[in-house]
Amino acid sequence: MPRTNRYQNDAEARERVRDAIQHLPTAWVICRDLRHAWTVSEDFHVSMVRPDGSPGEAKRTLLCARCGSRRQEVYTVSIRWGLTKETQWYEYTEGYQLKGVPRGVKPAEILRQEQYRRALGEMGVEWAPPEPPAEEAASQVSEDRA
Repeated sequence: MPRTNRYQNDAEARERVRDAIQHLPTAWVICRDLRHAWTVSEDFHVSMVRPDGSPGEAKRTLLCARCGSRRQEVYTVSIRWGLTKETQWYEYTEGYQLKGVPRGVKPAEILRQEQYRRALGEMGVEWAPPEPPAEEAASQVSEDRA
């Protein structure tokens, strides 16, 4: 049986994630489930020139059309290899990130359940996701400690 992270079935942590997700705008829930819908905000531009005048570094900025998060990308430019991505970083919209989620608690399942709950709610149907049986969660946690 594969090992699971001991926090994966932590009911309290899952409940904290579920509560946080319920308060996110629907567009943010979709971004977290399907990934961001990137559009080019600022296309490739030379950001560093070598002493010989050739481009040495290029940057590009992407913007998520749904949630407003921004991704900055930095590339090195070479005649031999073309563009090579060196690094990237994200600037998230205030409130987008879920703080305090323990390692191993994967919100993907909870996100899909929240999207389903919202879709049913739009049709006038109330639905709550099922909780895993307590004895099942406890046995998986004790297996991790063995």
